[in-house]
Amino acid sequence: MYRPNASAELHEQIETQAKAAIEALYRAGQLISYPALMNERPPGTGAPKRPRGGGPFLRTPLPGEKGFDPWAMTDPASTASLKRNPDAARVIAEMWALDPDPAASVALWDDIRRAVETGGAAIARTSSGTPVGFYFCTPYCAIYEAKRPLRLGDTSVAPGERFTLECAAEGVRVGYPFKREIVTGTFQSAAIDYCDPDQPPPTSKPAL
Repeated sequence: MYRPNASAELHEQIETQAKAAIEALYRAGQLISYPALMNERPPGTGAPKRPRGGGPFLRTPLPGEKGFDPWAMTDPASTASLKRNPDAARVIAEMWALDPDPAASVALWDDIRRAVETGGAAIARTSSGTPVGFYFCTPYCAIYEAKRPLRLGDTSVAPGERFTLECAAEGVRVGYPFKREIVTGTFQSAAIDYCDPDQPPPTSKPAL
């Protein structure tokens, strides 16, 4: 229905109702495509509980929440050895302590987890079938390969493309921004980087 010369109050009511309807339609579309989202809670509201009789996707606990694991985003095949490395353990702790928005980091990680759990991605492997390994910078995340088109945060990943997660506090204490991104490309062997918060990051880095 249209009405000329509508009041400002009426315009405001229309805009509010339209916005609510659009948000409801968007949420409905998300739930139709991935019903497990019904069991997630917004960041900061506590870790979601698993409903009876089901196995929904559970958000990774944030620092301060029950079940938080500072190594949650690390390559599971390498976690044990990295925990024995005091420098790696130190920078993992610094990464979480200096992350200005850990919920954003966890959200990217959970996008990867969803992709893996739904068959959209898998651990990347060499021609001999062994895992490629972990990314050289924190959180020392595994290298994955997309099996279908993916959208991880703001990053599109094509089928067959390899990717990982970088969350690094390198240079944060000397004025550089915290780095948080999905990294894609061809990964090659490189020495581990301890991402020193007290040193500026190099102008360029190897891929792995």
